[in-house]
Amino acid sequence: MKTYLKLLVYLIGIFLLTSCNIGNKNTSVVTIKPYTLNEEEQMLISKTGVSSIHYFVMNGKLLENDDLHYEVEIYKNGELTDQKLGSYGEIQKSFKDTLLSFGVNDLTTSSNKHFLDILAGQPGGLMSSSKEHEMTAWGLSSMIDNKVTLVKDEPLYLAAWVGTTKETFQSGYDDIQSMIKNNELTIVYKITLVDS
Repeated sequence: MKTYLKLLVYLIGIFLLTSCNIGNKNTSVVTIKPYTLNEEEQMLISKTGVSSIHYFVMNGKLLENDDLHYEVEIYKNGELTDQKLGSYGEIQKSFKDTLLSFGVNDLTTSSNKHFLDILAGQPGGLMSSSKEHEMTAWGLSSMIDNKVTLVKDEPLYLAAWVGTTKETFQSGYDDIQSMIKNNELTIVYKITLVDS
């Protein structure tokens, strides 16, 4: 009888472990965390002319029927503009320390017009765009400070640039929507796990 009970407990344990493992195979698991440059990397990046940039590392696997959408959205006075950058149709399905980045570089022309170079790095390359602006104060912030697992159909905001024509702007927002609502110009970089 004892042998029968031991065998039964053993089989139930194997069944539970197998069930958990099967469940993980039906779900894409992708994590993203901030990446801190070492001293040599900082020195190399400083030679590129990009003034503000944040890096992130992505790890995990995508199921065949899942995709990642990389998007840069521009908000003016809290409203989404029609200016948008995006990329989807991720070819790569497995990620190991894959770099993502979001940077903004302020350029001033000889006629004193200001332009932002918006740079969004992803596994397949770089999305970039330029936008004229009249902001007098601005800042770039990472929106995550530790490892985050993507949840299907929920955007993960990686970084945001905010600008104002006033002399100061608020920092330390509780959430991305407050940041967008309370700034004259907000540019965000987000990634979303979706069905293909």
